[in-house]
Amino acid sequence: EEQHGRLQVIQTEVELINEDNILHATRSAGISFAQSFNFLMEGALSSEHNRRTMEEELRAFHEYCQRTACLTDEQRLTPSFPDIESYIAYLRDSVKLQGMD
Repeated sequence: EEQHGRLQVIQTEVELINEDNILHATRSAGISFAQSFNFLMEGALSSEHNRRTMEEELRAFHEYCQRTACLTDEQRLTPSFPDIESYIAYLRDSVKLQGMD
């Protein structure tokens, strides 16, 4: 019985490390992510709880970075967008990114 259990574990591990299975799983995950990414960026998620606009999300991220010092201003900002306000204005007015409001 113990040997049978070990054999099943080994068979499962062999399947998991099979290159074809890894390739298939990776491709499937990539396709799934790509298909869902548009919905995410357009703000078309079906959740009704804890929803945020993209602006709210960007501001929360900015505040988190300042509070925890996980990123410096130089790491977070670019010469094109020296502050969060200019980046938000760019996304809203130039790109017209849905989900900003």
